[in-house]
Amino acid sequence: MQAGKILKSFGLYDTVSRSDILQVLLESQLALSVAEIKATLKHGCDRITLYRNLKLLTKKGILHQIVVDGQVSKYVLPDSIVEPDVHYSEHLHFRCMCCGQVKCFTQYTLDDMELPQGYKMLGANFVVFGICNLCNKN
Repeated sequence: MQAGKILKSFGLYDTVSRSDILQVLLESQLALSVAEIKATLKHGCDRITLYRNLKLLTKKGILHQIVVDGQVSKYVLPDSIVEPDVHYSEHLHFRCMCCGQVKCFTQYTLDDMELPQGYKMLGANFVVFGICNLCNKN
């Protein structure tokens, strides 16, 4: 799906900054930090504009924000945005302690998680720390 179509489907204007951010994430297989997104943007974007757009895109449900260690956030487009027929569900994330990559493990969902009576889940952030398949080869 194209960045402009995604923005339009969520009722947002297709600005250069928003399209650039989405295009970077559409082309990435991994979750990216603010610095990684900024370094890959085709058109310049100041820090405030970048943060403001990431916040808006996350609030609208276009981006999935992964808080890795309480400080670092990484952003990714959920499969449900790229392929509208796919149902979004909370899932595990994996962070490699060698290379730092963060990857969504959407095959490990948390849909069946039951909380005690009276509790309601609004979101979840589960990060598994370890060594990825590429770093593990060394």
